[in-house]
Amino acid sequence: MSFQIFVRCVRPVIRGRRTLPVRSQRQSGCYPRFEEQGRMNSAPCFIGCRRNSAGPRVMADVFTRAQRSAIMARVHSRGNLSTEVRTIGLLRAAGIIGWRRKSRVFGNPDFVFQKARVAVFVDGCFWHGCPRCKRVPASSVAFWRAKIQRNIKRDKKVSRQLQKEGWKVVRVRECRLSRPTRFLNHLKALCPPQSE
Repeated sequence: MSFQIFVRCVRPVIRGRRTLPVRSQRQSGCYPRFEEQGRMNSAPCFIGCRRNSAGPRVMADVFTRAQRSAIMARVHSRGNLSTEVRTIGLLRAAGIIGWRRKSRVFGNPDFVFQKARVAVFVDGCFWHGCPRCKRVPASSVAFWRAKIQRNIKRDKKVSRQLQKEGWKVVRVRECRLSRPTRFLNHLKALCPPQSE
C-alpha cells in the first residue's frame, strides 16, 4: 500500500506589513492569481508541488476497497431537507394532522397515518428514477443505472407488500412538491379530518 502526501501550496502576497495567502487556480504551475510584479513573486513552487503538473489529481485511499465499502455502508441519512422537510411544511400549511415520522412499518415510509392506514413515501427524483427528471452521472454509468433500477424494484416490492397488509400507499416525487395541490387533495381524501 502506498501513501501519497500532498502539501498545500500557499504563496504570500505582501500588502504593507501583512502577508496573505493566495491560492493558485491554474493547473500548469503554482502561479498567483494576479500578475502584479511589484507585490508578489510569480515563480512556480517546488518541484513536487501537485499544482505544477497538468495531470489529474489522484487521491490515494488509506483503506482497502473492502474496508472503504464497510465504512460507507455504516453511513445513514438523517433526513432529506429537499423532500421530507419540505413535505412537513406542506402538511402543516394544509392543516393535515395525524401523521407520524419514523414509524416502524415495513419499508420505512416517510410519513404514516396510523388510524387511516396510509403510508406516504416522498421519493427523491435522482434516487428513485423519476422519468421527468432522469439524470445519470457521467462516470460509472452502469453502476448508477443498476442502482436506480434496484431502488425502483424495491419501491414496487414495498408498495405491494404494504397493500397486501391493508395499507394505502401514496408515493410523491420530489419534483411534484413544487406544485403540491394534487398530492395534498389526494391525501386529504384518504385521511379525513379527525374529530377530537
